[in-house]
Order: sequence, then C-alpha cells, then structure tokens
Amino acid sequence: MKTGPVTQLLRTLWPRVDPYEVVGVLREQDPASVAALLAELPALSGPDAATRLMVPVADALATRSPADRVEALHALDALVRGGGDPSAILPAAAATLPHRKTRRAAERLLRRAALKGWSLLSLDLPEPTGKDLSARQIYRLAALQRRGLEPAVCTLGIIYDRQPISNMHESLALVEEQLLSGDRASAQAALAGLTAAGADLYRCWLALLPVLTSQLRDGAWQNEAACALGQLRYTPRYAVGLSEAQVAQDVAPRLGEVMAVLAGVLRVRRVVAQSAAQTLWNFAALGVPLDAVRAELEGALSSPDATVRSRCSGALSEWLVRSGQEPPLPRGCSHRRRFAASDTPLEGGGTVRCLACGVEGAQVLYSHEDISQTHADIMAEARCAACGVYSEHRWGY
Repeated sequence: MKTGPVTQLLRTLWPRVDPYEVVGVLREQDPASVAALLAELPALSGPDAATRLMVPVADALATRSPADRVEALHALDALVRGGGDPSAILPAAAATLPHRKTRRAAERLLRRAALKGWSLLSLDLPEPTGKDLSARQIYRLAALQRRGLEPAVCTLGIIYDRQPISNMHESLALVEEQLLSGDRASAQAALAGLTAAGADLYRCWLALLPVLTSQLRDGAWQNEAACALGQLRYTPRYAVGLSEAQVAQDVAPRLGEVMAVLAGVLRVRRVVAQSAAQTLWNFAALGVPLDAVRAELEGALSSPDATVRSRCSGALSEWLVRSGQEPPLPRGCSHRRRFAASDTPLEGGGTVRCLACGVEGAQVLYSHEDISQTHADIMAEARCAACGVYSEHRWGY
C-alpha cells in the first residue's frame, strides 16, 4: 500500500487530525481488503469515514502483542478526534486497561470518547491504579455519566479542546471532582464561566477560583488546588481588554478568601504548605497586596520546613519592595531570613562577607550541602550585624 495518497486522503477528511497511526495500522492489514475499504471513503463525510475505519483498525488489538497495541489505540483515538462513532470498539479498548504497556493509551482513548459524548457505562472498568488526577479521569467521567451529568461532560470536552494547556487540564480535573462532590452548584457555575470566557485564560482562571478554593479548603486534592491557584500569575498577558496593571487591580479584591485559606494551610502537610507558600509568592509577583496574610507569612518564617520558610520570605519581600515599604536590595540579599529558622548563628558555620554592605564577619545562620562525584552545591545564609541584611552565598562546581 502506498501510504502517501492514503495519508493525503485522510488529511482531507480530517483536517485537524494527524492520520499517521491510522495509516500505520492499515499498512499491515490485507492489501485487497484495505484497498476496497479506502475506495469507499471519498464518498463519505469525515465522521462517517472515521466510523467506517473503527472496526478494521480495532482488529489490530486482537492480533498484536500488548507492546504493539499502543499504535492501534492511538489510531483509534485519532478516529474519535475525526468524529467517528467508537461504540463498537470501546469494550476492546477497555480490555487493554489492565496491561501496563497499553494502559495510558487506552485511558486517553476512553477519555476522548467520553468527552465527545459517548457512554462508558457499559464497560467493565478495573479499579484505577494511580493516585493522581489524570489516572482517575475516565473513572470520574464514567461516574458523572452514571449520575446523569452527560451535558456537563460534553461541556468539559468543549473546554478541553479550546484550552490545550496542561495546567488548565489539571484544574478542570478538579472541576470534575467538584461535580462528584456535594457542592455541584459551584462546579456548574465554573463551567458556565469557562464557556463564557472562551480563550481568555485570565477570565478562565477567575471562573475556576470558587472550585479551587473549595478543593483547597475541604478536598482531598489540596496540593493540586494550591498549585493550580498559583497559575493565575501567568495569565495577565492573555487577558482581553486589560493591561497587566489593570489585571492586578481587578484580581486583588477577588482573592481575599483564597489568600486566607492559603495562609491557613501553611502549617499543615509539608507538600501542601510548600505549594501554598509558592502561590502566595506568585500572588505578590502579580501585584496583589498581602496585608491580610502578613502575620501568617511572618509566622511561617519559623516553619520546620526550609522550603516553606524561603517561599514565605520571598512572598513578603516581593510585596513589600513592590509596594515601596522596603527598599530594594542587591541580588541574593533580603530584609528577613529566607532559609534559617532563627537568628542563632550556626555552630561551626563561620563568617562571610556581607553582600549588601561588604563588611566582613556576617554570621552564618544556615547551611546546606549537595555534594556528589559530579557536582557540589553549597549554600549558606548569613546575617550582617552591621546593616542587619541577610545574604545568600553559594559555592560549588
């Protein structure tokens, strides 16, 4: 089979779909049968042609080894993207879920089918093996269909197609979790806001705020919610009709509740506290005042976790320098501790030259070493008694 004309034909039928895997599967089948099949396609519409190819492509799932079935699953996924009806092949695809080598490709295909409006309810889905949001998605979508929320699933499909951004997809997964929780109204409101926002990423994230706040406060996905909230920092350039300065003024009044919840988790599970601290730093970099959570941030400077301490210190410094309450300092210097838990000099830590005023004798408060056969990264934080500035010093190779 000459693949060039076949590829050109399929690209004509599905302009936005790469037919590479479809052609690869057809190339290995009986040439006479494939030729007869391809002869039917020019008279069909794109969706009808994709449906016609479903079963012949799915036959490869029965004849190939598990390692080679991935190409067939990718080909079926392309046919679903082309508008084909996958009802006949979904059971065969679901049967490949237990296999380690085909699980991801099968999950991707079933997810695509569900978001296009095809039911997963008749499938025998095994228990999810992963703990992350992405590994559980097809089970969430099946649960939503089981509860009669097919319109919400189709709306999610439209939004996923419109926003091909991984960070946005992780946030949409939290909307799915919210739909399955008792607070379905906030998730429905978020879907309406996302639909109205279109391609405006800034307004998309505003629509997600109530859901992300709820998940941060009460959900099992606190860390994912905290990370998702931090992505708001990168959306001003995509805001339609607003400058970055206007975005900072527009978003600040909306973040009061969010910041209070973030500040409240600074002393909970370590990974959640780290993400919450980074998000508050991101808000400061966005130009949002941190007055309401200053006490919590200053209290977190004594956290047992050095990452939490450094990020809370960075958030405070970012905000106070931006607002003119503190003068800017040279790179690597700060008005407050970043890594050290206290001002007590480190035993045997020695002294260094202050990076701000140049005076020798700044006492080392904190030290961290990462040394191996290939590299060395040695960091120390010191406080200068002359000017009171904290400075960060690094050595290594």
